[in-house]
Amino acid sequence: MKYAFLFLLVMFALNGSFADESGENSKQQLQEIIGLFQNNLFEDARSKLMNHENDFIAAVEGDAAGHLLLGRTYFYAEMDGKAIAELNAALRLDPALADPHFFIGLVQRYADDLDGAEESFRTAIELNSGDRKLFLELGQTLQMKGDPDAAITTYQSVLTIDEGDYDAHVNLATIYAVKGETDAAETHFLAALERNPADLSSQYNLGQLFQDTKQHSRAIEWFNRVVDANPNDWRAIAKLVQENEAIGDTVARDGAIESIYEIWESGADAELRQQAFYIREQLETEIGRLFVLEYFELIGPRPRKYVFNLQNPETEEIVFVVSLGSYDTTTEFAQAAGNLEADERLFHLDGYSPNGSHFTYGFFNPMPAYDVVKELALDALNGELKTVSSTIIPE
Repeated sequence: MKYAFLFLLVMFALNGSFADESGENSKQQLQEIIGLFQNNLFEDARSKLMNHENDFIAAVEGDAAGHLLLGRTYFYAEMDGKAIAELNAALRLDPALADPHFFIGLVQRYADDLDGAEESFRTAIELNSGDRKLFLELGQTLQMKGDPDAAITTYQSVLTIDEGDYDAHVNLATIYAVKGETDAAETHFLAALERNPADLSSQYNLGQLFQDTKQHSRAIEWFNRVVDANPNDWRAIAKLVQENEAIGDTVARDGAIESIYEIWESGADAELRQQAFYIREQLETEIGRLFVLEYFELIGPRPRKYVFNLQNPETEEIVFVVSLGSYDTTTEFAQAAGNLEADERLFHLDGYSPNGSHFTYGFFNPMPAYDVVKELALDALNGELKTVSSTIIPE
């Protein structure tokens, strides 16, 4: 009997050891699955989770950290109901945990429950005020709720934890830029670059900040830095076209235009190739804000080369459009009349109102240079250019 009793004790010990090892193994597997999700291997990760789901549920039973881990895994699997259940199970076992509130807040925010998300993040912060990610997510939630001042205070709390925190500085810079506080925005973008000098996004945004405040030379400096680091960044190159146009440096402007055409022709950027145009210029006028599109080629029966969109600065609605185009029908008519050679095209400058009214200001062969078209378009927008024909639809 003595030896039998000792045998039973050994078996109980071994069983307990096996249970612990099984639980730890399950936690390790869950961590690995989370890693797969975070590396965008969604289908593989979800498959592993579902294949062993019952084992994971059994392994974490009664373990707050285990329920939290399984809740996180469900969160990344986008199984929100199960995630909430596991996270709440973790809180029932250990109410002092901050991370379950954090992940519940994320689920609530993705579900557009911003009030609930704010409450969850604030609860998490009360439990762990030294975790930067809690303040960052609260700040983003406050921004989404339209409370930038409260978001600023929250991001400043991140900087008390880490004065060089990249995300806090970028978010603060963005808020200050929208508020029109250029100096503060510049300070925080530069602080973000101190932490991450290779951050092209902050360099681009500094260029945009200075473009918006008409500090053209400074804008050019930052956009050039982006292009130096990434010669195929066509958005930054387009900004160089706009900014060099603004200061009248036509040599630098035309060099940037040549670069952006090379990117388009080579197909180095699929989005640009598909888009088929870029914003050549944007400027403020007495009658509104003007955005000029330049198309790379004339394709289709009614192609346009330049499109001048006049925007109401308050409503952001397009109130009038002037374009230089070359339509197949007018070209064919002019060729049939003997006014064009077979390899020539007829170009015309037209205006369009939102209600469908159409105005034609003139015909051209060959296509006029952009600077000529711009001058004519500005005259048309200001009502100073006579029409050769029009179709006016009453309001």
